[in-house]
Amino acid sequence: MIKRIIIDLVICAQVLICLISCTGENQDFEITPIKNQATISFVVETDKPYYNGYSDSLVKQVLLTLPGLGKCVFIRRYSDVRIQFMWDSTQSHRGFQLTPEELPGPDKYSIVLTWDADAGISNGYFQGIDFRTEDSLNYTPWEILNEATRVELGEGPLRVTDVTVIPRYSTAAEVSNLLQKDLIGSEINVLWQKEFSAPMEVESRKGKLVYTSENDKGGGIEAWIVEGPGIIDTEDDVIYVRSKIPDPPDPSTGHFNFWCREDMPQSFVAEWEFKPVSEYGLAGVFFSATGENGEDIFDPALPVRDGHYPQYHSGAIASYFLFYYTNRKVNRTTDYSTSWLLKANNISSLGKGEMGIHPRRNEFSKVCLIKDNNRIQFSVNGRVTLDFTDPGNERWGPVLNGGKIGFRQMARTVAAYRKFKVWELK
Repeated sequence: MIKRIIIDLVICAQVLICLISCTGENQDFEITPIKNQATISFVVETDKPYYNGYSDSLVKQVLLTLPGLGKCVFIRRYSDVRIQFMWDSTQSHRGFQLTPEELPGPDKYSIVLTWDADAGISNGYFQGIDFRTEDSLNYTPWEILNEATRVELGEGPLRVTDVTVIPRYSTAAEVSNLLQKDLIGSEINVLWQKEFSAPMEVESRKGKLVYTSENDKGGGIEAWIVEGPGIIDTEDDVIYVRSKIPDPPDPSTGHFNFWCREDMPQSFVAEWEFKPVSEYGLAGVFFSATGENGEDIFDPALPVRDGHYPQYHSGAIASYFLFYYTNRKVNRTTDYSTSWLLKANNISSLGKGEMGIHPRRNEFSKVCLIKDNNRIQFSVNGRVTLDFTDPGNERWGPVLNGGKIGFRQMARTVAAYRKFKVWELK
């Protein structure tokens, strides 16, 4: 008991030293050396709102640097708003990545990063809510080569205050004690949607059956157009889809899209059943896809596509795309376990929702994608995981309509599909 009290007093003294150093005029101050275990807590004060989309210019600012260990950077660009911590001296851990939809302001935002490299744990908190929680099945120790003995605060329109550095990993309960109580839980909606309306009632509005894979004369989904190294096999009423290059030496390769040949109406209901077969992977759906000038995406005048992601998010086609399943150990982040709606042909994040399909769900899930003019709703087994209305404004460009629908899988993904149907929505 006495030993525990002494340890707590030492930690409190370390925290106090850091706070005194940070609140002074000096932008560069010493800390107790940190390396394999540490907790960093700080507050970011914005001078104005920061949104993704067309409506603003690029902003990039170093928030703080731990010389020899890593740095935390704020980025505002068309595609997203991001707060990212990047290591200087390790390759096996990808750092921390927080991608809120926006940062309203002027306002204050609390960030806490904590890790134990020896145990393979690294968690992050935004306004006291975890944006990154390491899955216990993914605990993988990594090596940090250098230690940090100083903190340097960056200069720019965003101000960093209340910096605390502790040379050990912190539990969620310990993190809460580091935070300003008035910030806990505020503005958390910028991370992802937490409250959703009930599923839209569409049964009575289903019109013409536009497409069904079960009755396709060409043999169902296996007759779709594949771009990239995709393989489609049929077994009974199930379609199995995988890559010819499941473990590519170049991480940008091995991924693929496969497209339904039919044109879709402006408003539609698409339903299918999906089951992950491989342990890791990522799967999503593209819809309302046309050439950037309204062409059919299979127009021979458009550039050839072969599954490389930039061809779809920043190429010659415009579309919505929604990632609804992911289990990517390399990202080590909760963000990639959410439903995520994006828009191209200059990629922008429109909205995030709850996890759609759990990575270890070993059975089919019934998914439903509804596009009702400019409203997009996605649900899994009757539970809405994302609901977004595209305003069609200058920030993200016009509402997309018509075009093609198709699926995307990353190289390591093996997945099963069945009972794909699309109805016109009256």
